[in-house]
Amino acid sequence: MNKLSKIFKTKGVGFIILAFAAGIILLMMPEGEDTPKAASPSSEQYVSSLESSLEKLLLELCGKDCRVMITLESGYSYAYAANEKLDTVYGESGIASKTATKEYVTVSDDYGSSLVIVKENLPQVKGVAIVCKKGSKADEETVISIVCSLFDIPYENVGCAFG
Repeated sequence: MNKLSKIFKTKGVGFIILAFAAGIILLMMPEGEDTPKAASPSSEQYVSSLESSLEKLLLELCGKDCRVMITLESGYSYAYAANEKLDTVYGESGIASKTATKEYVTVSDDYGSSLVIVKENLPQVKGVAIVCKKGSKADEETVISIVCSLFDIPYENVGCAFG
């Protein structure tokens, strides 16, 4: 027992034993439930959200009940992380031959492996149609101007009917 009491009197041994015990306790704890990352909403959900938001804005702006329909140019697009390498080989004549290779970065987890997304681009709005029960030509021009600014689309891609 003499040797054991010497070990415990050594400076810092108590902390090492405590850390060891904490490690064992952590290993014995059950793992939490992992869930996959939430995916982006579908293009239909995205359009529905945009239409709803624009209808609320038009109600605030004009004080009139308006219906909105939005069409998309395309769906979501993504930019992926990649390692790019450019090899240059010089021939006997001194002319260089260049070869580019690209390898996408992937991550693996319990659900499989997937590409690393660097940027997600939202779907682009192609056109907007608006129908309001009441309103003037001035209201129509204001609404078209606002819609063009919101979605960065040309004037001719906005259809507006005020009754």
